[in-house]
Amino acid sequence: MIMSKHVAGFTNALDACCGAGNAFPYNFNILQVCNNRTSFVCSNPNTYLNWDGFHFTDAFNSEVFRQTIVTGKYLNPANALKKCIVEN
Repeated sequence: MIMSKHVAGFTNALDACCGAGNAFPYNFNILQVCNNRTSFVCSNPNTYLNWDGFHFTDAFNSEVFRQTIVTGKYLNPANALKKCIVEN
């Protein structure tokens, strides 16, 4: 999916959305993690794959879920989880 990131609406596959700022490669510095007051946060996390250098963004996790579980595209067989889905 990273190879086709633009198809899913992601424009940044390498930089962290929340991190140390542009002075550091990939907006990442192990000494300046995302949870402090000096962190730089991107304006649109939905276009990033990486949240903080360690974790994926919610948008990326949702896309992985959609492409695997919902569509069955990467399951073998494609309907492997069909009996797990509860229908109302």
